[in-house]
Amino acid sequence: MWRTIEYSATGRGHQKAGLPCQDKVRTYRNDDVTVITLADGAGTAKLSHFGAEAVLDCVSKELGEHFEDYFAEPDASIIRRRLFAVVLEALEDTQKKLRCDLRDLSSTLLVAAVSGSCYFIIHIGDGVIGYLKDDEIKVATGPDNGDFANETFFTTSPASLVRMRMMKGEDAGIHGFVLMSDGTENALYNKQTGELSQGIKRIMQMTVLCSSVSMRKLLAETFEDVVIHLTQDDCSISVVVNTDAFPNYYSIPLSEKLDLLQIGRNARNKARRIRQAGEILYAARCGAFAKCVARQIHVKPKYIRRKLDYLISLGFLEKKQGIYYSLPDEVYTTPKFITKKER
Repeated sequence: MWRTIEYSATGRGHQKAGLPCQDKVRTYRNDDVTVITLADGAGTAKLSHFGAEAVLDCVSKELGEHFEDYFAEPDASIIRRRLFAVVLEALEDTQKKLRCDLRDLSSTLLVAAVSGSCYFIIHIGDGVIGYLKDDEIKVATGPDNGDFANETFFTTSPASLVRMRMMKGEDAGIHGFVLMSDGTENALYNKQTGELSQGIKRIMQMTVLCSSVSMRKLLAETFEDVVIHLTQDDCSISVVVNTDAFPNYYSIPLSEKLDLLQIGRNARNKARRIRQAGEILYAARCGAFAKCVARQIHVKPKYIRRKLDYLISLGFLEKKQGIYYSLPDEVYTTPKFITKKER
């Protein structure tokens, strides 16, 4: 099963100028295909956020509905022309509605589409696409800045037809993709070494372990504390990851449980705290009131709310109308909270 998360934040430069966020992200799903897309509107194009939205809407739908056709086509030039025609049609429709110049709608384009073990990625312009394979984060495509670091290529340019980079294949060892705009790139990609931050792997793991609402809150905090302070630009990220990439909470080793729960290695009662956290998550898998959780894990109700609030702060629980929820049922197996080896 593929899980996704996306997030975008207005950069400090746009906040000061009172401008909207020009980074846009979209996710498309049907029964067989998942498509994540990201577009960074050109800072010099006043309506680029509209262009970015138009491009993402059409491309995500096109690949989601016709993934098999694109994947089976052996001629890369045919794929490029077909996609470019779809993008150009969407931009021209938007141009007519807004009565603007086509260049006013300029943006980059990053796409990752997956179906089973098959994948297809597309990249126009700057930003980075990375992937998770054999437990390592690697770069699929890096920024395309042309001759100068502050220049790139956009969907509105005829050059994008030849600058469009594509990769497709079938590899059961690939378990995830990440798309990021050039603003996020400043924090999570090392231009000198061409390597991605290992923090992306943690984001993917938490995407598997946390609910989408909780994960979005965690990303918002991370971007606020770290990412947006390293740039004036808008920042965005989109992730698709297979749940097989990471064991569920009950199957991971003690050291990872300690890290996820932010429990020190020398903390007192660490085994009991780990076991109790697992029991709470399992009790809330379909939703439960605090008293019900307390009864299931044999804890007095007056002590349970602090434990529940702590798991909410870490992103493992959500609270809606007094009911606590953890992850959907399909992520859980028979609970194995802690083994004798881990004590």
